[in-house]
Amino acid sequence: MELLISSVMVAILVAALYPVFRGVVQMENTTTDMLAAGRPLADLALPLRLDLENAVAPGGLLAGPLLSEKNEEARARRDRLEIYTTSARISDSSPWGEICKVEYTLEEPETGGRDAGRELIRTVTRNLLASSDSTPTAYLLIDGVESLAFSFFDGETWQDSWDATSADTVMPEAIRVDITFVAAEAGRRQRPPLSWTFEIAAQPVSTPTAASSQGGGGGR
Repeated sequence: MELLISSVMVAILVAALYPVFRGVVQMENTTTDMLAAGRPLADLALPLRLDLENAVAPGGLLAGPLLSEKNEEARARRDRLEIYTTSARISDSSPWGEICKVEYTLEEPETGGRDAGRELIRTVTRNLLASSDSTPTAYLLIDGVESLAFSFFDGETWQDSWDATSADTVMPEAIRVDITFVAAEAGRRQRPPLSWTFEIAAQPVSTPTAASSQGGGGGR
């Protein structure tokens, strides 16, 4: 009889504490999801802003052309961007200069299937004067990415890709970055899409042609 009474009291106690325990678990999941949703802003906004707003126009031995490839897979953009920028210097004692080559790509994760999304990788090549190809450094910015799209404003319209080796305008006036994430699991908060537009300040300086120089120096 005493054992039966004790079992009933334990069952009543567990039943009373279960809603409290469930509420704590839900609160923990909500907090984790909120932090995860805010993480892309902190992890992506700063490197993207530094890289794109400090982009340099092609010229000399260090700065190459800005290149971007538009890739579509199953109605999702998986673009690639290659840009030269002055965001390389970490400190005055760094063994490299300010200009580096940066690539943004979406890569398959080492673990997990395609439903888990892809990883946004930022690859930096700092030593641009190496006699042989130097090993770039890859950084994982965020995972669970469904789509990565770059758009380029040429002064009149937005372009889906950019090739500075063939474009009349070597550098775009602005670059827009759009990122979406894979669908969240049941009971988890969906990470909202991200979109930023960065103005490109560096533009190549046009030099006057010989004909225009002679014309400008003509008589009255």
